[in-house]
Formats: sequence, C-alpha cells, structure tokens
Amino acid sequence: MTNFKILAVDPGGTTGIATYSALRIMNPNTNQYEYMDESFWGTQLGPEKHHDELDMLLGMQHVENYTIVCESFEYRNRSRAGLVLVSQQYIGVIERFAQERKVQLVMQSSSVGKITKKSFVRKENLERLGLWEIGMGGRLNHMADAYGHILQYMVKNNIQKSDLLERGWR
Repeated sequence: MTNFKILAVDPGGTTGIATYSALRIMNPNTNQYEYMDESFWGTQLGPEKHHDELDMLLGMQHVENYTIVCESFEYRNRSRAGLVLVSQQYIGVIERFAQERKVQLVMQSSSVGKITKKSFVRKENLERLGLWEIGMGGRLNHMADAYGHILQYMVKNNIQKSDLLERGWR
C-alpha cells in the first residue's frame, strides 16, 4: 500500500490548486489498483505574489507516489490589453520542484481544464462529485479549473475512471 496523490495547478496571478489523495494497493486477483480513503481538496493562492507559498505547498503535499498536473502556457503572440505573463514564473517554480524532487510533471493545455458549458468537465460534473463550491463561477474559478485538470488526468489515465464517470457524468 502506498500513499498516492495527484496535485493539479492552474498557475497565474491567482493560482488554483486541486488534489486527489488516496491509499493505493494492487489487487493481486485483478492486477488492478484499488484506492481507499480517497479525498479531494482545493484552494487558491494569490493574487499577491506567491512563489514561496506555491513551493511550500508542493512540498507539503509530496507523498511516496506523487504526480503534478500543470496547465501549460501558450503565448499566441496576440496580447490583450493588460496581459501579465506571471503564469510562466509559477510554472518555473513547479518545473524546478518536480526536477529537484524527481516528481512526475504532466503539462496540459488550458482548454483541457477550463470549466465551460461545452468542456468535458462542467459545473454540473463538479456538483455531482461534491467538488463545486460557492464562488467557483467567479472568484474561485482558478480552483475550479484545477479540478478540471485533475479530473481530465484521472479519467484519461484510468484512475477511478468508472467511479468518476458513474458519479459525475451520469
């Protein structure tokens, strides 16, 4: 049995964080992983500078089997007024942490985690899974997007896929 954690990050001026934690064991009869004592947790950092807080949070969440899923940054050479490229700085903090600690880092495009009416992970999916909090459509939208990233990663990588789809996408 190992401690298992996935931490998803939506980096930016305000950084969204979502985690999935469980104890993971291989069932010798089915040769499949089973997950026990599961929990999800989310928060946001910022909008003030939070490089140190992000690094500390990544370290505090580090367990034996740890994966970080991070939204990538795609600069499209068409800047809107007031565009701030601070998300690149936070991605750098995450990349350095992952390299230093030899933690698996998976980058996903912003469209993968974005919570919209047409995305794979929508508000109603988060509600059915008990992950939607008041304020997620506005002030907490970065945390909602981090949940979008973590759920996409879990379904794509067959981590509790059947359970998640049955409960959240029925």
